[in-house]
Amino acid sequence: MKLLQLVFIVLLLITHNIFAQDYTQFVDPFIGTDYHGHTYPGTTVPFGMVQLSPDNGRNGWDWSSGYHYSDTIIVGFSHTHLSGTGIGDLCDIQFMPATFLNNISDEEIIKQKFISKFDHQNEKASVGYYTVLLTDYNITSELTAALRSGLQKHIFNKDGKEFVQLDLGYSKNWDDPTETFIKIMDDHTICGYRYSTGWAKDQRVYFYTLFSKPITKSFLIQDSAYIKTLNEVIGKTTRAIFQFDLKTNSELLIKTGISSVSIENAKLNLENDIEDWDFNKLKNAATFQWNKELSKIEVKSSNEDYLKTFYTAFYRSMLAPIVFSDVNGEYKGADDKIHKAKDYTKYSIFSLWDTFRAEHPLFTVVQPERVNDMISSMLSHYNEYGLLPVWELLGNETGTMIGYHSIPVITDAILKDFKDFDINLAYDAMKKSAMQDHLGLNSYKSLGYVADDKEVESVSKTLEYAYDDWCIAQVAKYLGKEEDYKYFSNRAEYYRNLFDPSTNFMRAKLSDGKWKTPFNPRSSEHRNNEYTEGNAWQYLWSVPQDVEGLINLFGSEEKFTEKLDSLFIIDSKLEGENPSSDISGMIGQYAQGNEPSQHISYLYNFVGQSWKTQKRVNQILKTLYNDSPSGLCGNEDCGQMSSWYIFSALGFYPFNPADQNYVIGSPLFDEATINLSDGKKFLIKANNLSDKNIYINSTKLNGKELTKSFITHKEIINGGLLEFEMSDKPNKELWNSSISFPPSMTEIKPNDEINKNEYAEKVKQEFLHAWNAYKKYAWGQDQLKPLSKTFRNWYNESLLMTPVDAFDTMVLMGLKEEAAETKELIFKDLLFDKNISVQNFEITIRLLGGLISAYQLDGDKRFLDLAEDLGNRLLPVFNSKTGMPYRYVNLQNGELRDSINNPAEIGTLMLEFGMLSKLTGNPVYYDKAKHAITELYNHRSKIGLVGTQINVETGKWTNNDSHISGMIDSYYEYLIKAYLLFDDEDFKAMYDESITAVNRFLLDSTITGVWYAHADMNTGEKTQSVFGALDAFMPGMLALGDDLKTAEKIQESCYKMWTHFGVEPEEMNYKTFEITAPYYILRPENIESAFYLYRKTKNPKYLLMGKTFFDSIEKYCKLDEGYASLKNIMSKEKMDSMESFYLAETLKYLYLIFAPEEALDLQKFVFNTEAHPFKKLSNQND
Repeated sequence: MKLLQLVFIVLLLITHNIFAQDYTQFVDPFIGTDYHGHTYPGTTVPFGMVQLSPDNGRNGWDWSSGYHYSDTIIVGFSHTHLSGTGIGDLCDIQFMPATFLNNISDEEIIKQKFISKFDHQNEKASVGYYTVLLTDYNITSELTAALRSGLQKHIFNKDGKEFVQLDLGYSKNWDDPTETFIKIMDDHTICGYRYSTGWAKDQRVYFYTLFSKPITKSFLIQDSAYIKTLNEVIGKTTRAIFQFDLKTNSELLIKTGISSVSIENAKLNLENDIEDWDFNKLKNAATFQWNKELSKIEVKSSNEDYLKTFYTAFYRSMLAPIVFSDVNGEYKGADDKIHKAKDYTKYSIFSLWDTFRAEHPLFTVVQPERVNDMISSMLSHYNEYGLLPVWELLGNETGTMIGYHSIPVITDAILKDFKDFDINLAYDAMKKSAMQDHLGLNSYKSLGYVADDKEVESVSKTLEYAYDDWCIAQVAKYLGKEEDYKYFSNRAEYYRNLFDPSTNFMRAKLSDGKWKTPFNPRSSEHRNNEYTEGNAWQYLWSVPQDVEGLINLFGSEEKFTEKLDSLFIIDSKLEGENPSSDISGMIGQYAQGNEPSQHISYLYNFVGQSWKTQKRVNQILKTLYNDSPSGLCGNEDCGQMSSWYIFSALGFYPFNPADQNYVIGSPLFDEATINLSDGKKFLIKANNLSDKNIYINSTKLNGKELTKSFITHKEIINGGLLEFEMSDKPNKELWNSSISFPPSMTEIKPNDEINKNEYAEKVKQEFLHAWNAYKKYAWGQDQLKPLSKTFRNWYNESLLMTPVDAFDTMVLMGLKEEAAETKELIFKDLLFDKNISVQNFEITIRLLGGLISAYQLDGDKRFLDLAEDLGNRLLPVFNSKTGMPYRYVNLQNGELRDSINNPAEIGTLMLEFGMLSKLTGNPVYYDKAKHAITELYNHRSKIGLVGTQINVETGKWTNNDSHISGMIDSYYEYLIKAYLLFDDEDFKAMYDESITAVNRFLLDSTITGVWYAHADMNTGEKTQSVFGALDAFMPGMLALGDDLKTAEKIQESCYKMWTHFGVEPEEMNYKTFEITAPYYILRPENIESAFYLYRKTKNPKYLLMGKTFFDSIEKYCKLDEGYASLKNIMSKEKMDSMESFYLAETLKYLYLIFAPEEALDLQKFVFNTEAHPFKKLSNQND
């Protein structure tokens, strides 16, 4: 120990030769002690276990640190304090000196309240030092600290009896002692412990204290009872009063070591920290440590206020976490057992909801030597507690706040190549935290969002879980865990599920998928509504992992920017019965005083308007931080508020704390130097900087123009020069191209032309991927079940649904071997003489249509023979009084059932039966199908609409709901397609009349887009605002009918429906985007419409749509073998089904979007509704 003290003396003598200057002079620990900063002014060392500081003795939120600048009394000096939290705890092992009259009796002593007034004129604080004059006693108290110990010096300035009280029963706010113990070991030594519960449920502080002067008399008090005969006392609340015989103006020093383990360890800590009674030496040692740390960033400015604010912020960034293991490595674990940190230092006080955002990224730059130990500390918590820490406090999981934000801290460390911890253990811990069923995670996993009727703060939890899941995905990718990467990447997109395009806010959803009402974006109910310490305005932007995806939800960069601008300029009024006090530091509805807002000002860089980021960041730096006691606009939160300031004042910020990038803002200093741990330096210069010159005109990194609006972690730690040229005018051309934007999960829409050949080949390969899975697990059967790797037949035996459906896709793609093999299977196994009752519509479009198309493309008459056999077996369906078909027919005996049919199943026979007539020369098929569709048309209402269901025997409508969705959709489609295929003007007339009525009564233009509604077929009155995957055929049909204007409007809405959720739902309310049917069964209609519109317009945006459709299906639905439907598009949970139309339609249309037009000429072919191409007879021989 003597050697260590000698080293400190030598170092102090040469301090000014080591550091360029004394940076501690710019630190004012009083900054943040007023308003809602919740900081303490007392003494500590960097990351010190002891925070020796005064206590005012009041309860209340603004006294969470034990001290508030507005107060005028002090009741003691305790050894543990929290920096800037919103909950009060600690203030353990409190001493208070006092002087009383010489004639005071023992009985009066124990009744005395040890309390004194003070004023700020007689109070001073600096790094490693605090002093105050206790006015009532005329005692000058001075404090300093070492790593695990504190040293007090009290100068008694007036006559009287000198006392010091140790009050282990002292508690404020949440804290409550459970057992306390004091033992007087000799006339200079005491020890004991304080157990308490509160925010930390099981806090233990052991202490060992030495006095510089002998105790002449002592008083032990147990729960208010004076214990006269013992030298120790135990109880819930104990205190001791020690009397000393001192001369006037003499000093009493008190040094105390603390531990979470034992009195013995507290003694060891004290002996390691403080050998003698030299107060100034310890104070100077603390100052030296602080200057060493503060010199890691050197900033230059003529504005001393800025220097004070900066270096005080830098100081506060090192007040937490704290060293928690004792000098021998032992500490109290989260399992309440004693553990030993081997080969690392154990840290505690992880305010992770706050500090993951900027403080921990700051540590990776200026405290790299501590990062591994902090991660190891989190992993030890996991080993002891079973989960990673959320808000860890002195060996306790408090469970405070939301998310599992140790994960981004660990992710950041791993991806920045910190490896002195068990990475595989870390990954296992990350996954376990994310896979729990508590705190809304159950509904989050099953529904794709936290259901508000199941869990409070549902919106905030959904958004923050999604970000943390993105972090897990990055580590999974780093470790080569591809399935986990896909799974957590999907979860990272769950934010989409809460975006309401009708209000452009993130809103709470209930378990049934409906929005919670009423909705008020200004409303805040502290910790008791859907937003955590915030409101809808502040949480809208909480998607740091995918800003581009968020922008896409708005529909355009312009709409996004307009909303972002509004955030800063609307009034700051909050509404609700109990608005959160944490919402503070307001600029409009932006709230710098609490963490959810703190990245928002940097969002402009993602839309090419970095000058607006520069303006807002500069405004926040200069108006919401200052060097006064009220210089923080909200809770300091264990260093996060300060870390935001440090980064932003340097000119950049870790917008996404785990992606190793720093988004550029506006520098506050002429020059700053980050002194890196390996001796390298990263220099930041702002040329021509002034109060007016806040805008960046140009930037260079290491002498080269910086073409992006961010820098990387590697670029910083490699050392170099970042040079800004500042101006008083914004450079609106700077970084305004998408190639300069910071990265997002969602790919920025490419400006380059899509390589059509490349994507055509990709689609072909994915067809083979799906087809090979079918061959392997379902060969000769109707349909693959890809999850269970089995098959499903529609009826008692196979009708080869998938092979027949897929054959013409193979032909168009040029897959000759697969086509030949499939053809052989069809001719060998496909028979229709089966005693099964089949659904006429599905068999017609899939099998009859598939066989006709196969015959036309391949030329083998056996296909036509099968088609004719099937057509004959289906013909009995038309044997109704109206001639409209029944729904089901027995293939063997012609038996019919279900006379209640629908327009789609009645009308969607014309192409198949009509083409069968043309190919066989037998007019019966054409005539019966045309009669059926004409009869249906003739049963339309007076206003031209059809309903959903009709009795084919009576011709009476049984369901008057009119729409364009399933059960009606392809009726309209076949009117225009029959005209195009057969050149029969009757169909064109019926189509024109019908679509006029549809557009008149069903078309609905809303804030979310242009859609088709449901309406009453007789009155035209709209009844439902629902639209879905099946409705998305409409733009393609309208394009075929040459109404491109309406088609393009509807397709924009269909595309929005797809991109909003990542993939389209089966059905949703288009006004609210509430999903009414959450599944996606690999449907093609949206893709089909994009195909037709691209062929009609040649507009490349439809190619981009095709690329989006393909990429998202591959992303969400692809398996190692085959493709699966989605049970829930919000959670992306898969379903054990690969419909045959995925091969017949979805992949075919995707292929044809990108393939050369000669692959299939729309002038020569017409697709049936299953995408089987029928060649026009005039082109039969082409």
